[in-house]
Amino acid sequence: MRGNLDSSRANRTWSGGSGVVCLLPVRDAAEDLPEYLASAAGVCDAIVALDDGSADETRDLLAASPLVEILLTHPRRRGYRAWDDGANRNRLLTAAAKLRPDWILSLDADERIDEGDAHALREFLDGDALPGCAYGLQHVRMWGEDACESGGYWIYRLFAYEQGQVFPTRRLHFNPIPTSIPRRAWIRTTIRVKHFGASSERRRLARLAKYGQADPGGPTDFGGLNASPRELLHWRPRPPGLPVIVEP
Repeated sequence: MRGNLDSSRANRTWSGGSGVVCLLPVRDAAEDLPEYLASAAGVCDAIVALDDGSADETRDLLAASPLVEILLTHPRRRGYRAWDDGANRNRLLTAAAKLRPDWILSLDADERIDEGDAHALREFLDGDALPGCAYGLQHVRMWGEDACESGGYWIYRLFAYEQGQVFPTRRLHFNPIPTSIPRRAWIRTTIRVKHFGASSERRRLARLAKYGQADPGGPTDFGGLNASPRELLHWRPRPPGLPVIVEP
């Protein structure tokens, strides 16, 4: 079990393009991790992961992945009452400094970025992306493997790394963007994130139970994920030539 940094990996020198590091707070996600790791390999150079007390094979899968440069761990525990997403994400951000990243992307275990969107994102980071800004990605709820809910919203997950950055100290329900980046510098993009966390009745109900336990007095709709989707569309690849920045 690695509690902190595997020093043999910490000496890695990035080569080719931007150094993109994904932050992954995760618990009991063995079902998702194989596809997650395959998807993340198309968009990032390394992952800094925190296993928040998993009881399944999550920790072993992360430890076995060459993409996971740093693996942090918490003791195994039951339930979600002690879940502190803010503390977990700040611990990940602090640990990522050891890799000297250019860009930080928070991508959760139930999220994927398709090949076309990943390619567009890497080209954007290698060219037009601006340090000091936070970039929003389109959050698209999947239903099964190939259908998605119409609509969606933006999640802000991407920014250029600087020493001393910290995320908000809220326990739950926030965008993991450093407090030093003002809201006026938050910019929407056309990069899409597939969200599988409520992609079936089984997963939807499990998600409701998880948040109901972690935050009994908190939101109840979870961005519309509390109910089955009303309108479904067929997922389509990214159109060629689509601009990355959404026009104001």
